[in-house]
Amino acid sequence: MPPTSRWKTFYLSHFAKPAADRLIYRAILEEKITRIVEMGIGDGSRALKMIDAAARHCERPKIHYVGIDSFEDRDSAEGPGLTLIEAYRLLKKSAARIKLIPGDPCDALMRSANSLTDIDLLLISAPRETERLERMWFFVPRMLHPRSLALHETIAANGEKTIRRIDRGEIDRWADNSHRRKAA
Repeated sequence: MPPTSRWKTFYLSHFAKPAADRLIYRAILEEKITRIVEMGIGDGSRALKMIDAAARHCERPKIHYVGIDSFEDRDSAEGPGLTLIEAYRLLKKSAARIKLIPGDPCDALMRSANSLTDIDLLLISAPRETERLERMWFFVPRMLHPRSLALHETIAANGEKTIRRIDRGEIDRWADNSHRRKAA
C-alpha cells in the first residue's frame, strides 16, 4: 500500500469524527509514532486511521499495532465491537504488523506488558473502570520509552468523548502506588 496522502492526514488531524480523535492523529503525525498499543479497539475504524496517519512518515510494514480487547467476551457496557477473527481480517488489510491480544484489556495488558516494549503510543479507550486501571499501572512504565505518549479516552455525562494526555510523572506515581498496594 502507498503512503497516506497529505490530504488524508490533513483531514484526519482537522476534520475527523469524533473530534477528540484528532488529538491522536496529530500526535502520531507530529511525533512520528510507529508503535501503537490500543486498549479497547471497538469497531477497528480508529485503528485503521491511526495506521494511516503513521504511514505518512513510515512504511506500513514497519508500523506495529497491538490491539487489546475483549472481542467475543465484550459486555454490553463496552458497546459493539468485533470478534477476534473480524478484527484480524480488518486490520490485516492495512499492511502493518498486527498483534491482537484477547481478554479483559487490563488483565491482558498485565499478562503481556513484558513483550510490549518501546511503545510510542499507549491509548486507553473508554470505558474503563478506574479501579481496574489502577491495577495495570505497575506494568505500564516497562512498556514505554522516555518519549512515549499515553492517552486516555473518557466519556462525559453528555456522551462526548475526550482524550487526555497522561504525563510520565503521573504514570510513575500511579505505578508506585499500585506497587505499594500489592506489597501491603
